[in-house]
Amino acid sequence: MTTIQNGRCGYFDLYYILNSVYSIIFVGLVPPVLMILFGSLAFINVSKMHRRVQPADVSTANNSTTNVIQRKDRNLLKMLLSEVSVYILTMSFYPIVVLEVSVTNAMNIQKTLERIQIENFMSYLSLFFIYLNTSAPFYIYFLASKSFRKDCKESVYGTTPGGFSSAPKGWNSFPMQSLGMKFNQENVIQQCDQLVNELGDYDYDLCSLDSGWSVGANGDEYGRIIYDNSIFDIPQLADHLHRKGLKLGVYVVPGYFANDANKFVFGTNYTLSQIGNGHNNGLARIDLNYSHPGAQIWCNTVVDQFAQWGVDMIKLDYVTPGSPDNGVNLLKDNSGIVVCYHNAIAQQKRQIRLDISWKLSRDEPYYTIWSANADTMRTDQDLNGGPGVQTQWSTVQRAIEQYREYMVQVSRRNTTVLTIYPDMDNLFVGNNGSRSGLTNAQRQTVMSHWIGAGANLIIGSNMTDLDDYGSELLTNRRALQIANDITCKYPMMPTQGNSNPTHGRQGQVWIAGPSVDSNIAVILVANYGNSGNNNLFDPIPIQSWWSYNFTFSDFQFDPHTTYKVENVWEASADFTARGDEIISGILQDSEVKFWKVTKTDT
Repeated sequence: MTTIQNGRCGYFDLYYILNSVYSIIFVGLVPPVLMILFGSLAFINVSKMHRRVQPADVSTANNSTTNVIQRKDRNLLKMLLSEVSVYILTMSFYPIVVLEVSVTNAMNIQKTLERIQIENFMSYLSLFFIYLNTSAPFYIYFLASKSFRKDCKESVYGTTPGGFSSAPKGWNSFPMQSLGMKFNQENVIQQCDQLVNELGDYDYDLCSLDSGWSVGANGDEYGRIIYDNSIFDIPQLADHLHRKGLKLGVYVVPGYFANDANKFVFGTNYTLSQIGNGHNNGLARIDLNYSHPGAQIWCNTVVDQFAQWGVDMIKLDYVTPGSPDNGVNLLKDNSGIVVCYHNAIAQQKRQIRLDISWKLSRDEPYYTIWSANADTMRTDQDLNGGPGVQTQWSTVQRAIEQYREYMVQVSRRNTTVLTIYPDMDNLFVGNNGSRSGLTNAQRQTVMSHWIGAGANLIIGSNMTDLDDYGSELLTNRRALQIANDITCKYPMMPTQGNSNPTHGRQGQVWIAGPSVDSNIAVILVANYGNSGNNNLFDPIPIQSWWSYNFTFSDFQFDPHTTYKVENVWEASADFTARGDEIISGILQDSEVKFWKVTKTDT
């Protein structure tokens, strides 16, 4: 076989003709024909499946599922046509060039040096298009399909600024304080000892003091926050908790005390009045001037003392933009205090969480400030406050809707890694309905949503009065495995009605994952009913029940794969289902189905 001819290295004679025929048939003709044929068959099959799978009722939620399927059909067609078009445009050039060269060579046409150079250039260019085509599918799908772009931007949790990879679990004092518990060290120890006794084996390890533990009108000789020694000895409390494997959290608000204006910042010649901006925020405190170097030093000294006491978490309240209906005199923007506390924590050898509150702005640049400086942020207002009970269903509905709005808003940003966990406020699931204000179904719904969101699991219940059902919810191994291994990485995202930024749906299907490492997803099917705050929903619910009807493939699961579905709260209700199998049922008011979905090996 000749490989060098007239000083040129290449294919010649019969081998060149065979290579040309091969290129024309198997590069330029067969692949696009097969792509069109099998792509058309796939689209026809999906269309038939769509006509076969119709919702069981005509509710708005089920119509939304139908629209999702139709959108996916259109996306599939666009991706298919785009890929075939790009293939034809990029791959047809090579066989044309090969054909031209082979025909002219077979005709023994004498070619000038310039023509040979042009042919060589065209050959190299056609080969470049071949290489380009191999890397094109991702960009084709990304440009052609909105759902593919959404998948590429799927939100996941990353490590927080404080180095945490999950939200905290534990107990907070505020709900019991608001219901009349005498707030002192003895009663807190009683609650937190019971936390260890009941839940110590389940990673609930934070004992968090809310407002009232510190002196309310002044600090120490350097203007630092001090505990009220008539009711607390914080170092002693921290030692007690640490011996039992617990952590201590404390509560603070922005600014230094107005009464401390003439005191010096520890280790400096700056008076507190020099580091303030003169604004009294209505909390007996003056806000800081963060452009003054003494402001950061003051934050450092406060956190230094906390660390010496053994504090493990700081809850910073009254942060703005946010904190609506505060009843005081907050600045519109006091976000600098978050940065100040974060910087102070960062220079500690002790790892300390920073939780900021409440109902904070999700707009820029503030969301970036929160994400870069805090570990958890409150997405709503307080849940407690019901008359004589810990909370009420309408308030819980509001918190869930605020989480939906939060996730819809942040998921539309360019970033896909969320470095701050949501704080949906306290869990009121441990005590019976006469104390919690919630039915058993509603308590289960609360626990499911808080776990699905990867949110703080901070209990607001009376730990000395847990009922059996509350203990079951808080210690369910399946639920906690989801919290510890899945939703701490993959927050659940809503699938219904996300074009509405301010009103959710009565029925919602939430999905977390599937996880990249284990291919496990979590699905939460929820009915919020019509017995709470119906104004949160669009359309307004007219019936208490809600029927669901979908396939896993509606939510981009493989239609031909079989999945194992574990019912988190009822192991006897586990089942298996193919991705294209219809899953339907009826949920009564405030009921949920909470499933762990795993791809099987078969």
